[in-house]
Amino acid sequence: MMLSHASRLRALAAALSLAACGARTGLRVPDASEISDASDVPDVPDVRDVPDVLDAPDVRDVPDVPDVMDAPDVRDVIEEAPVCIPGRFSLERRSAEVMFVVDRSGSMGYAIDGRRAFGDTPTRWRILRDAFAMALAPVDATLQFGAKFYPRTYDASQPLPVEVTCVTEPGVDLAPAIGNRASLLRIFDDTDPLGPTPTWDALDKTLRFLRARPGRGVSRAILLATDGGPNCSSVRPPVCRCTSSGPGACVDASESCLDDTRTLALIREAASPSSTTVQPIPVFVVGIDAPIESGPDFRDVLDAMAVAGGRPRRAPGRPAYYSIGSPQDLSEAFDAVLRSVQQCTFVTPSRPDDPDAIDVEVDGALRTRDTSRTNGWDWTDRTFGELTFFGPACEAAARTGARVQARVGCRDE
Repeated sequence: MMLSHASRLRALAAALSLAACGARTGLRVPDASEISDASDVPDVPDVRDVPDVLDAPDVRDVPDVPDVMDAPDVRDVIEEAPVCIPGRFSLERRSAEVMFVVDRSGSMGYAIDGRRAFGDTPTRWRILRDAFAMALAPVDATLQFGAKFYPRTYDASQPLPVEVTCVTEPGVDLAPAIGNRASLLRIFDDTDPLGPTPTWDALDKTLRFLRARPGRGVSRAILLATDGGPNCSSVRPPVCRCTSSGPGACVDASESCLDDTRTLALIREAASPSSTTVQPIPVFVVGIDAPIESGPDFRDVLDAMAVAGGRPRRAPGRPAYYSIGSPQDLSEAFDAVLRSVQQCTFVTPSRPDDPDAIDVEVDGALRTRDTSRTNGWDWTDRTFGELTFFGPACEAAARTGARVQARVGCRDE
């Protein structure tokens, strides 16, 4: 039975709920090369006597302020104490930021089943817009998220080179913040689907933006919403897999070449960086996967991207990505992704060298470490002490009032 458009929207209303976190600002200080003559500099106090305005709160008017490092806060313990601390700990949910990377290519102007959207048939673009509108309404005051849309907007009234159509704007469209709902919807309303699918470029600029932000203590994730294979490849036809259909579609334009190799490499590096000093940023893949009017089928590419992103969907008989064949599927995808990021990710102050030298309990019941991430917990950023629950274990940990604890004996030392 087909649901009405209003019913579909109501099904999406419970999709998002995320904790918010703050940001810091920086001040620029001139270096010695910018001062031509020391005599031009007025007398100032010794810099050793001046408080660091970047890192310290202003306490000049508050007497007897205690040293914040004396408080037994989990975050302070993680930063200052040895890696392995024996004992029993209550784990804190980790605050999070989510970046939505949204495909705005021409195929988003089709219906969700891949046919042309005539009359009142909603387009993929409209369905996604309305889903965000209803789902973000109840959490706009608490949810911290940002967005990157791709490709860039351009004037399509005249032929343009791929150097113009196959790129995205620098940075991101929306930096993570509370109250971004209206700004997000304005982007949907002011732009239309058009152009190719430069997924690699959009993800690359999003990752650069996130990694330049301060605050390693924030869990970060990307939700990629796309309806096709990435293109805008550095490889040119005919040595490529064509992403378009129809005569002459893949003759000499690199925007018709599948860009899977470097896109997969980038996603894999984001989720599992080679250096422990680089924060892992998992990539969840939401795919509207019906081919456009019997065009090329890229479900295998979406599957590979979901696996590379480190958070594949694990359901018997289902693909690794969150397959969107109907509006209600989108609700399920949002719910699963954001529950994992917000409600099932915790931080522990004790990080033993042996990744298995820690027992984790939910409401007194032991939950085993499960590296397959099907039902249990696994380290998702062990350098910082972050662990995440998956499957039924996630549902248990996400319950209101659930007690999540860890016991460490430092057996590795």
